[in-house]
Amino acid sequence: MDKKKNVLAILSGTLLAVVAFAGYSAYAENNPMAEKLVQLKNEFRIADEELKTIKDPQVSENKGRLLKQKSVEIGQLEKQLNPPTSEQKLKEKIDGAEVDVAMQEQYLKVGMNGKYQYLIEKLQPAHEIIERVKANKEGKTADELLKDIEQVYAIMKAVSKEIPANPNPVPAP
Repeated sequence: MDKKKNVLAILSGTLLAVVAFAGYSAYAENNPMAEKLVQLKNEFRIADEELKTIKDPQVSENKGRLLKQKSVEIGQLEKQLNPPTSEQKLKEKIDGAEVDVAMQEQYLKVGMNGKYQYLIEKLQPAHEIIERVKANKEGKTADELLKDIEQVYAIMKAVSKEIPANPNPVPAP
């Protein structure tokens, strides 16, 4: 009799799990992306609150990784629902270009002990392009300005090629 009860319990538990999974799958397929996004954000908020209460570093690290994955998924869904406009892409590119040029200058000033001042001066046109794009006095479209920002990266690439592989010898100016 006990074996029959155990088998019956296992079968009913399995059936319940299959039905629950099928029901969830059907719900997820019929759920629009906006609802999924709201659901993910709620799950993220709850998981973030749980993460703050965890004391064990290993468990905290694992939860943190899961939270990061959920964050990436939320970002991807948001991009699908609200794709960035050309103006938003331009702002991101301008911000990125400013940071990249500043980092390259900092490397040349500090990392190379100021030996390559002539290379820092070659980065000046990149600053001018960034300022010109920000001002947009020519009334160009965002897509045209994005092409101008690409010139900044071309300048940075050319300057990078001039940095010697072995920076210890004194370069010829």
